[in-house]
Amino acid sequence: MGIKDLVSRSVQVRQAGCAVSAATVLMRDDQTDRVYALAGDTAYTMTELVSEIERQGNKSVEYKDLPEKDYKAALTDTWVREEFSYMMAGPDVGISKGAL
Repeated sequence: MGIKDLVSRSVQVRQAGCAVSAATVLMRDDQTDRVYALAGDTAYTMTELVSEIERQGNKSVEYKDLPEKDYKAALTDTWVREEFSYMMAGPDVGISKGAL
C-alpha cells in the first residue's frame, strides 16, 4: 500500500442506512444549522476497491489516478454532461489528497 493509499480512503454507505439516519436526525427539533456527512463504517482505498472488483469479477481491472482535468475529460467523453463532471471529479480529487 503506497503513501497515497494511506491518506485517500473513501467510505460508502448503503441507501437504507442513510435514509434511516437522515430521517432520525430530521425528526429532531434541535438540528437547525447543523451539517452531517453520512458514510459507512469501513474506509477503503481505490486500490483496495479495484482488488475486490477483480476478485469478485474474476477479471483484471486497471485503475489510473488521473489529474482532475483528465478525469473530467474522461467523464464527459463517456456519459457525463460537462456541467456535472466537476461535481463528480472534484470530490474524488479531494479524497485523493486526503480530504476525508
